[in-house]
Amino acid sequence: MQTATLKNSSLSHPSDVSPGKRSVIAWFIILLALGSAGFLGEQAQNRWDLSLSVRYVLQALIMSGIVLSGIGWMRTRVDKGKPAGIGVGTVPSALKFLGLGLGLFLGPFLLTLALTAVFGWADISLNTVEGFLPNFMLGVLTVFLFEALPEELVFRGYIFSTLNVRFRKWKAALISIFSFVLLPVVLVQIQRYILGMEVSVGRTDHIELSYLITMLLFASFIQYLRILTGSIWTGIGFHLVFVYINRMIGTEDYNLIQLSNISSEQPMQIVLICSLLLVFLFVILYPVLTKKKLGWREKWSA
Repeated sequence: MQTATLKNSSLSHPSDVSPGKRSVIAWFIILLALGSAGFLGEQAQNRWDLSLSVRYVLQALIMSGIVLSGIGWMRTRVDKGKPAGIGVGTVPSALKFLGLGLGLFLGPFLLTLALTAVFGWADISLNTVEGFLPNFMLGVLTVFLFEALPEELVFRGYIFSTLNVRFRKWKAALISIFSFVLLPVVLVQIQRYILGMEVSVGRTDHIELSYLITMLLFASFIQYLRILTGSIWTGIGFHLVFVYINRMIGTEDYNLIQLSNISSEQPMQIVLICSLLLVFLFVILYPVLTKKKLGWREKWSA
């Protein structure tokens, strides 16, 4: 694992717009993207009787289109900076950190499958239904474009980096985390009372406390990965697998890996949870073990 090398800097940003205002604009860009994607996707489905998969692809394209255009404009025109400064990096580094992010979740996942096969907790088979693999990959691409890429680019990329120019790293991280948690709270009100849409949040029509706690813990870990590696791609990889795990393994036809003849589900759950906790613990302790400083009190030039 590679930690980020951050430079102490109290230099003023080249933009005339303050870091706080630019962060607020970025937050409204992703709010606009989410609201527009959901509304236009629903309207298109009702008007042209689109399938759910086509609707989700359309929403993903709208979401990423607005976010990439908006953040790209902010970064190049308003900030007069380069994407690398907000954790995008080069193609080789992006692929490396993307793989790391994927591996942080896939490692415990594969270990659970291996132990399940060894101890006979269930029969494991790869889904070979005709047309499944293209649909599965399309689903991965949809999650990547609708959630993982735009959300990490905005919150762990632009907002965190921009705020870190003015605030110490720990404070910029906290603001980024809470702005991430605030987003669905505001979005649900807009969708329900302004756009008149049906709302679905965590399989309910309202936001529950457990959902907010999950969002808070998730955002905190992803933010830590951003600081640890200096790249948004680690978070993108972890985010992608975290969201799509329910399609990767299960007992249904839409799962990539299907389980059948399950003799004991509890050991599988225990192995997965414990191995994930060990990964989290290692990642958190990594700077201590390697004596790397993350510079929580530093400001830096984005």
